[in-house]
Formats: sequence, structure tokens, C-alpha cells
Amino acid sequence: MKGTVGFFALLLVCSIPFYSLYSHSNSTFIFGNLAQLAGLAFAFRSYMNLSSTFSRSDPLRNAANLLTLGMFIWILGQALEMYCELILNLIAYGTIADAIWVVGYFPMIAGLHTIWKVQWKAQYTGQWKSLRPLILISAAGYAILFWFLIWPQLLEKDQRASESILDFLYPTLDFILMVQCALIAWISKRDSNFFAFAVVTAIAMILTLIGDGVISLVKDFHSLAYLTVDIYYYSCYFLIAFAADLATTRRTSLVLNP
Repeated sequence: MKGTVGFFALLLVCSIPFYSLYSHSNSTFIFGNLAQLAGLAFAFRSYMNLSSTFSRSDPLRNAANLLTLGMFIWILGQALEMYCELILNLIAYGTIADAIWVVGYFPMIAGLHTIWKVQWKAQYTGQWKSLRPLILISAAGYAILFWFLIWPQLLEKDQRASESILDFLYPTLDFILMVQCALIAWISKRDSNFFAFAVVTAIAMILTLIGDGVISLVKDFHSLAYLTVDIYYYSCYFLIAFAADLATTRRTSLVLNP
């Protein structure tokens, strides 16, 4: 956990000179891509560590494995994005790299759903109707997101169909992960394995939602606004890693001190 926080803090400090002094050079692209790859690698490792704390028959092990798979797919997507930007000198948005990113969401959604089911059976004593406020808030939140961010992008006629599809999919999938984390936190006890995990992961997904929103709105792919989106993304990945580390630490302490 200390390594995750320390490396993340180092990258944040290094971002200041890179984005203030070298925003018009390839150094910024290289730094941003490598920072994202590092964050994804930390998250992948943290999910693997979390998986190892559960027995093979435990459904939570399967959930952690699904999250690990999703992160591995995102690593592949980031590697292909780096190839597009640094080798081919192409903007990766709307390429096959994004198809890989989108695929990676689905095992993550499945993993969080498994955690939610286990938490519901093991810890929650309320009824379905107690979830109604959260569901209504989530529906209203997505309606606002769709109306002010997604719908205007879908109405644009001067962009490729692939970009329009991504303008819909990315914020929608980010929002689904956020709602899943909110549901897990809602039904979990504060001292459980997954309460802090869910809260921190939800914050991480808010950051990547902001990043995806900026990408869909910015038209100049060489502007500082576009370049600094990398900060949102690698912050998201390191927070995901930190969330998994928190769950691992909590799980380990329960095993050692039942």
C-alpha cells in the first residue's frame, strides 16, 4: 500500500514540470502514457493480491479474478494506445485500442456485481425498497449526465460513428461502475472488507468519468486540456490499486485476527 501511495505521489509531483514546461513536446505524451501504464500495473498487482486472500471456492476470489482480468485488458488497451500515439503518431480515440478498453469494462462490471451479491447475502439485513433512494438518485444522475454530456455529442454530425459510439459508451460504463460501487458501500458495514474499497473505487471512477468527458468535448487533441486528461486517468488507476490494497489489508487482518 505504501508503495502505491508513494509512486502515485511521485507522479503527481513530476506532472507539474511536465505539463507546465513541456506541454508542446513528445515528452508529455510519453510521460502521460507511461504514468497510465504504471497505474494499471499497480492496480493489476493489487487485484491479484486481493484474489490470493480468498480460498479457491470463495466467490469473492472469482470476483477479484474478474477485476484482475479487466485490468489486464485495460493494460493491453493502454499498450496499443501508446503504440498509436508514440509510434504511429495517431490519436488513439476511435481506434481498435478503444474497443479493447470497452471490453475490459465487462469483467470489471461482473466482478463488482459478484461482490455486491456476496455482500447482500452476508451483511445486509434491509429490504429491496431500502435501496430505492440510491436507485432514484442514480437514475437522476445518469439523466443529467446523458442530457448535458452524452446527447450533445451524439448530435454532432462532423465526427466519425466510432467516436459517437465511444462518447456514449465510456461515460455510461463509467457511471455503471460508480453505481455498483455505491450499492456495495450502501449495503456494507463500515468495518467490512469492501466498504472502503467501494468508496475509493467510486471516487476513482468519478475521475475517469471526468477524463472521458473532457476527451469527448475537446476538439484540439494537442491542447493542454487534452494532454492533462492523463492525470485523471492515472489517478483513477492508482486509486483503484489503493482501494484493492485497503481490501487486502482488511481481509488479511481478519484472517490473522478472526
